[in-house]
Amino acid sequence: MSGGDYSGGGYDPEVEVSCSMLIDNTVLNSPKPEVIAKLKVDDVLDLQLIPSGAAKVLTAVTIQGEVAGSITSSLLSKIIRCIEVEHFSYVAIVKDISGGRCEVIIRPKGLQ
Repeated sequence: MSGGDYSGGGYDPEVEVSCSMLIDNTVLNSPKPEVIAKLKVDDVLDLQLIPSGAAKVLTAVTIQGEVAGSITSSLLSKIIRCIEVEHFSYVAIVKDISGGRCEVIIRPKGLQ
């Protein structure tokens, strides 16, 4: 069968996920090589909305305040709504670094 049987665990807009349970795997976009070089697996990056013209960019920031890269995700609009409207905070945990590619898991701050 082609197409419809894929169940890869991606975002399903029909299923509403609460802000407190929102978890997503993604990679950092536009990673900063000088910052990525300092990261290790399991490092925790703070997610912050930074104004960029008329829009806002969700960025991953180190504990030292350095921007490691930006976040894009199928859940991006939901994450931004949770931050702006529901006042949740999120982190990105480094899961893999391969060259300039940095894979992270996004989750609510404080979720174990």
